[in-house]
Amino acid sequence: MEYSCSLTVEDDKIADKRLNRHFDVFLKTFWIFGLDFVGYDGPSMLFKLFLKIWTCVNIFCYHFCIAVDVVWYFNHKIQEDVLAESVTNWVTVITFDFMLWKRTEMQKLMRLVQTETSKLTEKSQRKQRRQNFVVFISVLLYVIIFVSQNIVFKLEEGYNKYYHISFLNLASRNLREFLFQLGGFLKCFFIQGLLTVTIAFYLLLCLTCKRWFHHLKRQYFGNRRSLNLFEVQKFCSKFDELSNHVRLLDCIFSLPVALWLLMILMILCVRIVSILNPLLLTTNQMITVTVLSFSRAVITLIQMNFIADSVYKKATITLFQLDTFSRQERRVLNNAMYQEIQMALTRFTFTPTQLTFWKTARLSRRFLMTCVGMMTTYVIISIQLYPNAKRGLESMRG
Repeated sequence: MEYSCSLTVEDDKIADKRLNRHFDVFLKTFWIFGLDFVGYDGPSMLFKLFLKIWTCVNIFCYHFCIAVDVVWYFNHKIQEDVLAESVTNWVTVITFDFMLWKRTEMQKLMRLVQTETSKLTEKSQRKQRRQNFVVFISVLLYVIIFVSQNIVFKLEEGYNKYYHISFLNLASRNLREFLFQLGGFLKCFFIQGLLTVTIAFYLLLCLTCKRWFHHLKRQYFGNRRSLNLFEVQKFCSKFDELSNHVRLLDCIFSLPVALWLLMILMILCVRIVSILNPLLLTTNQMITVTVLSFSRAVITLIQMNFIADSVYKKATITLFQLDTFSRQERRVLNNAMYQEIQMALTRFTFTPTQLTFWKTARLSRRFLMTCVGMMTTYVIISIQLYPNAKRGLESMRG
């Protein structure tokens, strides 16, 4: 069922003001990376022109990063630490391209999000603001940690210098080290920053969808003892509308979610294999980097599946509350109301309200256990097939 947004101009302006109190900090953060999800009622025309130019600059820089990666692997041997860095770069650039391609859908989604969030109670909106603040602070801390580790540790120094070598040759010797540090800082910020902000924003939107269904349940089944046919039809219509919003969110993020989970699997295998090399001067640094990367991966993997599963369960409970509620009033349940409830349940059966892994599997706790088992299997296989693993373990014992 297609959805439509039947709002007046005045309602849009009111909702947009409330959106600024809820999601403005994230939307403005995306401006740093050249992504505009504000839409029709955003910044001024002059700023939009600047933002388009800045988007073109970001497109060039991100794809220059990919081009350098390709050239690197033609001229050098594959190294574990470099491969882990390259996978993060590639996933970030693909995420950037996909979000840029889906920019119109994303702006449409944000208009729907601002409308539905503005209908929540004042208490729910305060919780939403606190939640946004906590998530943004967490994102900021993670970005600071990743940028700091890039400055402090020199695990892929030759690989990082390869990005800037043509520009460093044009500078004087006194400026080369400074330019190298600056280039590494900017590269890490735009790679790790965009990836972390996008993942956090997706999780935040999922939590917002869950709050919509909770509000719908309390609105219709909070203090009422019975529902008439008109109220049942209105509830079903609203439920379908919210479900379509969730499907739009899944349509935008299902491919990036698949990329993030595959990135977590590959980086985990590569980092563990790199640690199993014979002890080097940088082994302790590699262990620290692996722990930091794995902490974000674990948080992303667990929260993504738990939150997506909670959205599905909350939608299921909300809809089946209609059937449970009507059974208590079976005496006044006429044929039209019964047909309306059955059609709503049938629609949910064939098109459930869910968030997926590339439209193939529903994100859930069961899917999380599948991912954990798959990662464990591939890590064991990587250790068994890696020739330096035995020597690395022996050097660690010694």
